[in-house]
Amino acid sequence: MKYCDSLFDCVACEKGPFVPATKKHDEVCDAQISLLQKAAQLEHSLLNAYLYTASTIKTTPHEFEKLAGVGDNRRAAIQFERARAWKESILLVAREEMLHLHYVQCMLRGLGERPHFALPKRHLTTGNWLFPNWRAATGETQVNDDIDVPIPIAPFTLDNIRRFVLYDSSDTLQGNEIFTSKACS
Repeated sequence: MKYCDSLFDCVACEKGPFVPATKKHDEVCDAQISLLQKAAQLEHSLLNAYLYTASTIKTTPHEFEKLAGVGDNRRAAIQFERARAWKESILLVAREEMLHLHYVQCMLRGLGERPHFALPKRHLTTGNWLFPNWRAATGETQVNDDIDVPIPIAPFTLDNIRRFVLYDSSDTLQGNEIFTSKACS
């Protein structure tokens, strides 16, 4: 029997595809699978959050015609086009999350695992998905106070968009104060 030197050599094992040959190799493979399953949960919950948020944006011109308590809206066409652009941007990000989820599933299949479409645990009262051990911060401001980071299913609001920017930003971007007027200049 050929012993595997790396995860990708496992294909050549006599016991069948993707059979680890050593205990250490087994631990590494299990850790990779666990991390990929967590990544699948993250991508799946972000995808759902983006799709819900995009669906809460007004989509037809007649939804902009009247202003509550004011009457006719003279800026309806401009507001409609702006909202359409926002929705399109959010849907493009949702499409990227679909691709990320697909890539994670392909990696799991490459390791001989089944696809993983489970969602993470939810908060009992808010219904937000919760991710433990994930540091979310903007500059020195800790967003989650060392507790689970929530991913809510929420409508289109400034706070929700800020949350999306934070979730999809790199560690470098999270290390800066990205929501200040100084960051925008």
